[in-house]
Order: sequence, then C-alpha cells, then structure tokens
Amino acid sequence: MRIIATVAICFLSLGCSAAGPSVLRTDSLSLKTGGAPFEAQFTVALSASGSLNVRRYGPPHVIPRDEQFHLTTAEAARLLRLAADSTDFGAGCGKVVDGTAAAMEVTFSGASQSFSCAGAPKWPIGAKTADFLSALNKQLPDDLQVF
Repeated sequence: MRIIATVAICFLSLGCSAAGPSVLRTDSLSLKTGGAPFEAQFTVALSASGSLNVRRYGPPHVIPRDEQFHLTTAEAARLLRLAADSTDFGAGCGKVVDGTAAAMEVTFSGASQSFSCAGAPKWPIGAKTADFLSALNKQLPDDLQVF
C-alpha cells in the first residue's frame, strides 16, 4: 500500500506521467512588419510546437489574409534559433521617415530577446536576419512572404 501511495504522490506532486516527466516548451516568436503607406503589413507568430500563424493586412488594396500552418518541431526550433541569432535585425534602420518598420520578440532556450527597426529604406540588410526571413518564407506561399 505504501508503494502505491508513493507512486501516486510522485504523479501528483512532481508531474510524472506514464511516458515520463512532461516538458513545457515556452520557446516562441512574434514578428510584426510594416512598410511604406502602400505596402502590406505582416504579423507572424510561431510556437515551439510548430504552430505558425501569419496575417497579411494593410491599406485598402491589400486583401487581408490569415493562415495557420503546422511545421515540424525540428523546423520550428530551427526558425526560432535563426530568429534568436538575428543580432543584425536593426542594421540600416533610422534612415528614412516612411521606411520599413519591424519588431520581433523571440524566446529560445530560455532566453528572451527583442529586436526592432524603424525607418529602413530596405530591410533586412543584415545577413543573419535575411537568413531567418529566407527560411521563414520557404514555409509560406508566395502571397504570404514576409518582407
């Protein structure tokens, strides 16, 4: 009887399960971009589980579109790592009034980072951020490509 009670306490207090201890992944990404007054804007959200949500919206000539995609956890982790490595996110920013604006928050391996850019005539300029966006855009149809 004591064995059963001990096992029950393990399951209840330590979060044990028949498959082993559960792991809570909080890695995530939130990206928002906007451009000149006549360009589309994008909102992107990615979770460690592979849920990728993309929203395109903007001025009247841009037809709003919301889509959800499901990536493998390995591909999600790869994108999150590339995003976290985007230390050149703000390169070339602050040059023009109505240029591209972008902001990204990413949590990867327990570390949270925020990146921003405002007033860029062309974005991204940085190679690391360009690599991240290229990898992200490979997951998306042409009309949802983030820029």
